[in-house]
Amino acid sequence: MVTSHDFKGVYIDPSWSHFEWLLEVVSVADRKYHKEISMRNKSMRQFKTGLLGSERKSLNHTQFKKLKHHNKRSLSHSPSTSKNPRVTQQAVPDPTPDMPKEFKNIIMAKNGSDVKLVIQKKLYKTDMLGRFARLSIPKGQIIAEFLSEEEQMSLQQKKKDGVHYKGMEVQLIQPSLKECSISLKKWQQGCNNSYMLSSPWNKIAENNGLKVGDIIQLWSFRVDHSPCLILIKL
Repeated sequence: MVTSHDFKGVYIDPSWSHFEWLLEVVSVADRKYHKEISMRNKSMRQFKTGLLGSERKSLNHTQFKKLKHHNKRSLSHSPSTSKNPRVTQQAVPDPTPDMPKEFKNIIMAKNGSDVKLVIQKKLYKTDMLGRFARLSIPKGQIIAEFLSEEEQMSLQQKKKDGVHYKGMEVQLIQPSLKECSISLKKWQQGCNNSYMLSSPWNKIAENNGLKVGDIIQLWSFRVDHSPCLILIKL
């Protein structure tokens, strides 16, 4: 069951239609389902591993091999390895992949500093739908805060409509290594604050062949005290 807690850090645009609201609810429910399945499979594997180890102490070598083979067959038919299309792997590998050398070279060439991994996430439908035109950066998934207090304050400023935030332009190095300017904005849902990358996100996604299900990393660094971002497709 989806509750209000599941929408923590999720961007809700007051101008959305009923259909767009429904799409967001479906996306949140899908992510929750995958997370619960992953946790259940992990608990089952830990239980079977512990059981296997304790039984091994009282079994001879032949009996142990038979029991191990039986458990392997059981795991192969578990939901984590079935052909159910709704079951997916963990979105974030462990350990987290390092930044590729070509991106490090760009940072060095710019005399960049203060390099941080901001977030590693899977792209969902709401990130890729053209009418949304934004990449969500949920506060609850951010690994390291990359903006100064002054920069965070500047993102608090709203447009004349009093609803939407103005945002700030930052330099972005795309997966193709091309550079462009992109709008970094804040959104607020209740007491929860998060970020998003908006215009020209749709064009960036298309030019770099990004699609639903891709795993991306967003890194930050600074050049002359100004924040810059790197988008990497894993």
